[in-house]
Amino acid sequence: MRVKRGRLIAALCIAAAVISLIMTILGAWERIFELFGYKEDLNSPSSATVSFLSVKAADCCILSSAGRHMMIDCGGDETSGTAVKYMDLNGVERLDILFITHFDSDHSELLPQIAENVEIGKIVTAQPFEDSGEELIACAEQNGIEVEFAEAGEEYRLGGLSAVALSPSYVHDNDNDNSLVLRLEAFGKKMLFTGDISDEVERELLSLEAELDCDILKVAHHGSRHSSSDEFLSAVSAEYAVVSVGDNSYGLPSLEALNRIEQSGARVLRTDRLGSVSFTLTESEITVKTEY
Repeated sequence: MRVKRGRLIAALCIAAAVISLIMTILGAWERIFELFGYKEDLNSPSSATVSFLSVKAADCCILSSAGRHMMIDCGGDETSGTAVKYMDLNGVERLDILFITHFDSDHSELLPQIAENVEIGKIVTAQPFEDSGEELIACAEQNGIEVEFAEAGEEYRLGGLSAVALSPSYVHDNDNDNSLVLRLEAFGKKMLFTGDISDEVERELLSLEAELDCDILKVAHHGSRHSSSDEFLSAVSAEYAVVSVGDNSYGLPSLEALNRIEQSGARVLRTDRLGSVSFTLTESEITVKTEY
């Protein structure tokens, strides 16, 4: 009896050792993948969430899949705490990538606050116009955060999410048109983030025959009448158009832009009326949930 029990204990110990070895190997391989820039989860993700936060007249979106997280813009001072509160409630302790489309304060001002509260793997932005963003870039580097200047064609993969930079292909002479334009995809669903570009950059993207069609459009420049041209919206052909906006003195969103977006067939979702707007993406569907 003692012999059998001893053999059973030995077998259990061997099994535990084998399982431990397998887990160690998997962890080692994951660290190796991360070292070379591949941060895919070893478990196949089944969905992604895309949350456009209600940050008044600013921009902030958090995307998550398979325990990986990226943020596109981080809001302005008027919305201090909104993004941090969201991440705290949803267990986000690390942003693998923080994309900053450009360094206008309503897109980037809260970078120091974000960096104080969560770990940031790296910041990806466009090569700034003149000295734009100089202080924030210095702040990031002082905190040991890698800053990468993306060019059109650069690709990024994270969990079930992939992103490609469409613009800028050169440094424009103003911050808005120098915005980093991103096309993201998850489970066959496509999203387009346009920063604050004007119709001039829209025409550039059309002339370059950039792949613009998407399911979800983050409307450029909070619904400015100088963006969202008919030709651009026709190429985009979005099902949903999110306008990140709040009280402002600029008359945003403009009625002209809203009319063009609605006529394109997109469903307009405004954060000033609906609060935060969240999408869940799977291979079979897109579901949308609003705060109000």
